[in-house]
Amino acid sequence: ATFTGVVISEAALPALGFQITIDPFWSALHDISANLIIVVLGIHLAMHWKWIVTNVKKYLLGGK
Repeated sequence: ATFTGVVISEAALPALGFQITIDPFWSALHDISANLIIVVLGIHLAMHWKWIVTNVKKYLLGGK
């Protein structure tokens, strides 16, 4: 998602001296990869939710 974001950016590559035309392929790939990352992140958080809650209570809320 980061790579495709740079490729479709209207500011990043032109700032480096590259003149580009945005290809619909890169935009579609960026959308797909960004959505996939959000889904994977959600699954990852769900899998580790007990650990997250335990450590938030322990370190941020001062509980046992």
